Amino acid sequence: MARGGKREGAGRKRQGITRKVSLTLTAEEWKQIDAFDGTVAAYLRHLMQNQAKVSRPGTKAEHKPLQQDNTLIEQNGQLIVKSNLYKDKRQSSEKRLGSLNKVTLSERAENLTTANELEYRQVEKLWHDVSPAHTKDHPPEVIDDAKKSLFQTLFPNNATRTMLHNPKLKARPYVCPFTGKKYGSVENLVRAAIPWLIRWHRGVYQRRIDLEQRKMEELRDKQLDELINTRRKKRS
Repeated sequence: MARGGKREGAGRKRQGITRKVSLTLTAEEWKQIDAFDGTVAAYLRHLMQNQAKVSRPGTKAEHKPLQQDNTLIEQNGQLIVKSNLYKDKRQSSEKRLGSLNKVTLSERAENLTTANELEYRQVEKLWHDVSPAHTKDHPPEVIDDAKKSLFQTLFPNNATRTMLHNPKLKARPYVCPFTGKKYGSVENLVRAAIPWLIRWHRGVYQRRIDLEQRKMEELRDKQLDELINTRRKKRS
């Protein structure tokens, strides 16, 4: 009996045909892709699978039908995507928090004494206490961006104290400006926001690195094609 050699059907099955494309998207659309738990390819596959489920007669889609302006267009080697995947979710979240955000700054200021807001130095101490457990294997750039986002959001216009208390909420009157979740104290809010911001900026950083790598690969392929074409012309 013959042994060894290539066997039909052996090895990991291919998921599809690989193509190198460039994505032209707005900053808001890139944020939607960064928020997706997976790769860009997985995000696009998710869009197309949901579109297929909605368009298939007699089939119940597991998700809400996507808006009609969710399109995948390939033009001159570029895949242009316009997605409203998170539009419904974002609108419902904005509607839910809309009444909460109508509290004026003066109303918030009147409640500072009872709302247990935090000063800049207190948030800075929380950062030094919480962040080390979540900064392993992360580039310094990611940590710096996460810290900058935290303090610029909690202390706008050089404020000395946070102003997160919402008097319209009773049990958990502090709404996180990053996730929309409600907390019973500013300290708990900040402790939860720090690792979330680090993960979010890590995703942005990784997306930028992947984009630069794809550009380098495309440039290398282009240079290789030019070299091959030049040699063929010389031979002919």
